[in-house]
Amino acid sequence: MGGIMKNWGKWCVAATAALALGTIPAVASAAPDGPFTYDNDLPSLGCMVVAGDGHIDMAACDGSARQNWYREAVATGYQLRNQGTNQCVDVSAGATERAVQQVCTGAQAQSFYRDTYPNGRVRFRSVASPGLCLDGNRKQGPWVSLENCSDEPGQRWF
Repeated sequence: MGGIMKNWGKWCVAATAALALGTIPAVASAAPDGPFTYDNDLPSLGCMVVAGDGHIDMAACDGSARQNWYREAVATGYQLRNQGTNQCVDVSAGATERAVQQVCTGAQAQSFYRDTYPNGRVRFRSVASPGLCLDGNRKQGPWVSLENCSDEPGQRWF
């Protein structure tokens, strides 16, 4: 037993040095998917975008960083992180309220299940309220909100 304990410190120093030099691979988290620009099946609505006031709106697609999103796996589902602001879609205000961006935390209000249609479109269903989905349909205005999940074109993103 004494020999093991005697050499334990030397082993720890050697392992730390090997890790620092890159000869032992460090564990890395999964890389995010993206960036993606999310349009939906409603004609001429445009793409999901971070507006100047921090809300998530719909606007003409231009491919800018404020319209590019990374899909990142979290404990349950995915969070959508904006390329331009490095913040995530947050729906903590609840149903029919405008989605906003907040610092990414992986909280349920920022987490979505990704339902995939046979044609490749996706629907983002809230982890916090699984009967509600991200919807960009202008029912309330030119913004994205949580609405009852359906097969409506405003909830089918590509």
